Amino acid sequence: MKTLSRLTLDLYRACRDMPVADYQQWAMDRLKSDLPFDAGKWVSGHMEGHVPVVHSVKLVNRPAAMHTDYERIKQHDFLARDTVANVNHALLFNSIRDHSQTSPELRSHLEKWRTAHIAVCVRMDTFTNLATGIALWREQGGAPYTEAERRLLEAAVPHLIETFAINRILHVVRAT
Repeated sequence: MKTLSRLTLDLYRACRDMPVADYQQWAMDRLKSDLPFDAGKWVSGHMEGHVPVVHSVKLVNRPAAMHTDYERIKQHDFLARDTVANVNHALLFNSIRDHSQTSPELRSHLEKWRTAHIAVCVRMDTFTNLATGIALWREQGGAPYTEAERRLLEAAVPHLIETFAINRILHVVRAT
């Protein structure tokens, strides 16, 4: 409880003054201090059938080439389907390469980008039907995510999304 409280206070305080271009990276770095991860993605978009259509993506500790690679195999991404089907709930995919639904194409992508464990949460804006998801990746096979970490991510994601919205709105208001 104290961890979430400190995290959310820090997010709301920082969003008021942080440049828009820096906020997502800063927020993910701040989250990392309470919920360790090696890399991550903050993405928004929608689903067309069972395939995610990405509108914006912020990669943390991975190059843009990872997203380009993902676009080639996204039809194999059962995680996107599962997380959208369980909107507002964080899911854990520990030992993801060995998961029964992991296709050879997805497994190759995960191996190339050193992804052993994934924690992910998607929120849906009911007005726009846009989804925003935050995925965290761990490289080490011996470091799976825990239930406590899943709950922390689930509680933190709405605040990450809202503070980024506040950050952008304040930037626009101040620019006019």
